[in-house]
Parts: sequence; structure tokens; C-alpha cells
Amino acid sequence: MVNQTHLIYQALGKPHIETEPCNGICAFCGTEIQEGVKLENTVSDAFTNYDLLTDRTASHVCKCCYACLKDTRLRRLNFIASGSDENKAQIVFFKRNEIEHYLFHIPSIPFVFGCTINYKKHLSFKARVNYSSKLFYVQLEDNTILFSPTKYKPISDTLNRLYLVFSKSEIETGNYFMNHIKQYSSQKFREDESIIKDYRGTLQFDLLMFALNSQKIESPIPKKRLLKTD
Repeated sequence: MVNQTHLIYQALGKPHIETEPCNGICAFCGTEIQEGVKLENTVSDAFTNYDLLTDRTASHVCKCCYACLKDTRLRRLNFIASGSDENKAQIVFFKRNEIEHYLFHIPSIPFVFGCTINYKKHLSFKARVNYSSKLFYVQLEDNTILFSPTKYKPISDTLNRLYLVFSKSEIETGNYFMNHIKQYSSQKFREDESIIKDYRGTLQFDLLMFALNSQKIESPIPKKRLLKTD
């Protein structure tokens, strides 16, 4: 089984990293290494995830983990790194309004799926390597979320319908404005709310809410979404 940072490093095209001789294991992934980069030169004083290190006493980091920690795109952008070998390895960086698409269209396996909210946190060494597109983990900031496209596609479709009329706050809390319910149709509202209500408050629901794309228009219910702040 491949390590997540090793898969990402390969997908990044194996960028050259200056290393020095060492003898031990990588502080992050635990791989035995004979060359690496000093841990103190890898993380800044602002780094707070020492509890996630494989070995807090290790002096060095492997070139794969170093490359992942230093590539700012892996903190500032959503990504899927995939591929079983060098020839098939690839990494896709995408915007928030594309997350929903990739949740239901995985490029290839194995893969690592990371999503950012505040564009600052490290995702690469927290994420898991997935070997199935039918049930997989998504790393959303510090949350590792188990996701099934088949199970959650009806939920996603329902959220998208509701979002044409209701604000994210209404959908997340279940506190809807009556005038919005009337615009949507009371009967249709009851049907769709019954589909999502049991998922409200779960990590999967939060992920789908985060992924909601305000640019999508897939229903004639209104021709335009109401102007609102979320």
C-alpha cells in the first residue's frame, strides 16, 4: 500500500528536493530513509500538528513529505492526486464550485482527496489513500469524511434543488422562511426536507453543503435564485 504523501509526490511529477544523508525514519510517514531534509527546516514555528507525526523524535523528513508540506497549492486549493504508477499519476487542483463534480467523478484509483476551507491548513499528510471510487475518504480540513457517491447523490441533488430558493443557513439549520417555502411549493418542500433531515448535522451533510455550487441552475422552480447572503 502506498503512503499518501508518496502518491501525491509522484502525482506532482517528483520535483527535485535537496536532501542530506541521514539514518532513521521520516518524522511524518515513518518510511526508513537514508537521505532527507531536517524537520526543523521543513515546518515553521506556526506548525501545530506535532501530535500527528509518526515519530516526534525523528530528525529528518523524506523528500515526499517535504515536497507536500512545501507546496502551497496543497493547502490553498482542493485537489485529487491519483494514479498507480508514474505514467498514470496525476494531480487535479480545483475550485470550491467543482468539489461536487469530483465527489461523483473520481479520475482514477488509488487517490487522495483533499478539500480546504480556510486555505491555510496542511491536508496532504492527514488524508487517506483510497482504493475504491464507491466508498472513500475526503479530507476536509481536519475532518476525515467517509463518502459513498451512490448513497449521497440523492442528498446532493436535493440540496441543489433547495438551494435554488433557500439560503445555506436555512438548509443547514432547518429554520426556513415561510415565504421561501411557498415559493418552492409546500408539498415539494416537505418531500425534499424529509430526504435530507436525517443527514443534517453529519460530516457528509456538511461536506455537501460546503460543495453547493451557487452557479448551478438545474431547475425551473425559479429562473433566478433569490438574492441572499449565506
